[in-house]
Amino acid sequence: MLSCYYLFGDRGVGKDADSAINWLIASAKNGDLIAQQNLAHCYETGTILKKDVNLAIFWYNESAKQGNVVALTKIQELRGKNAK
Repeated sequence: MLSCYYLFGDRGVGKDADSAINWLIASAKNGDLIAQQNLAHCYETGTILKKDVNLAIFWYNESAKQGNVVALTKIQELRGKNAK
């Protein structure tokens, strides 16, 4: 959640995209499945981070390993788009 506070400037925290990404990456690396999904989304869409489908798939996969069905669906979608 801290990354969202920095991203949107919420709860008394000023907007700071760099801090938002740093907290999001730290949470994802520490195994938070929602942070992994959100980081993957950032890579998938090019929001805040440079678009990178391979990194998106990687982070969706990390989240899916923990049972995140949404992440599994996104992997299938991205692989389908890249196969065309």
